Amino acid sequence: MKRSIGFICSFLALFVLWSHPVHAIGLQPAIIELSADPGQTIHTNVELTNDESVTKIFYSSIQKFIAKGQDGRQEFLPLKDQEGLPGWISIPQTSYIITPGETRKIPIEIKVLSNAEPGGYYAALFFSSYTLDADDYAGQTPDADDLNQGTVGLRVGSLIFFTVDGAVRPTYTIRAFALDQDPTGEFLPAVFHIYTQNDGKVHVIPRGQIVITDMLGRRVATLPVNGEGGRLMPHSIREFDVTWWITPPLPGSGFFHHVIEELRNFAFGTYKAQLQMDGATPPANPDILTEKFAIRRTHYFIFVVVGVLVLWALVHFLRRPRKHPIVT
Repeated sequence: MKRSIGFICSFLALFVLWSHPVHAIGLQPAIIELSADPGQTIHTNVELTNDESVTKIFYSSIQKFIAKGQDGRQEFLPLKDQEGLPGWISIPQTSYIITPGETRKIPIEIKVLSNAEPGGYYAALFFSSYTLDADDYAGQTPDADDLNQGTVGLRVGSLIFFTVDGAVRPTYTIRAFALDQDPTGEFLPAVFHIYTQNDGKVHVIPRGQIVITDMLGRRVATLPVNGEGGRLMPHSIREFDVTWWITPPLPGSGFFHHVIEELRNFAFGTYKAQLQMDGATPPANPDILTEKFAIRRTHYFIFVVVGVLVLWALVHFLRRPRKHPIVT
């Protein structure tokens, strides 16, 4: 009995250890959106948190970034490139010692040059952490030799989207609107791909909707585009995906899986999807904003037809006259 109790206690102790929250560092807000006139100075701040159980020293760095790919990722340029926004940003200290559980508010000052051209400027403010013995420093900044003896930790950052006001207007175009449907065309989901392009000087947040109507012209769904507020950077292309389903599909395969999915995501006939984007430059060919597609329900109708035939055969069998034996 004692062995059983000891085993249970050990198991519970291991469970508590495994389920202990992961230590981390945090920086808020993750995205900073600001604007100013040429020659203006503005102020904001970030909050740096040390959620780990040891004292950390954080060193700041600032890097430009540009769009990378079509999915909203960023490419950070070399640290030596300090022209533009990185050169306008200043913070009181280059390093901060933060104790476990402490949150430090760090002020940021941005001085825009008087001759800055209107448009978008983009940079990330990073803080890299090192693990140190706080008792050895008592709030003093360690030197390079001390850092070499410390343990390099995580890096967190805030993306700064900065606009110098002037004769610039956010604008973008729709390059393509495409449909990615189930290969059999027999059930939902249907995934729409919207490709947007920004040839301007400032970022923009494309928003809109996809209106789906059935073969009778009735509106059956209205799907928001870019509800998360993703940004389209200057001189870049970004893809936004929108999924139409009634309920998320379940994994599986085979005939009866198809029947179940057709019932869970019931739709039948021909449909038209119309893309409506706010603030987009109208395309030269308006037809690219429309997609037509059909959902056939093959497995579902096979199942229904077979079921009807089986039911008819059963009823016919039960209703046929029976021959009774002659009793003499």
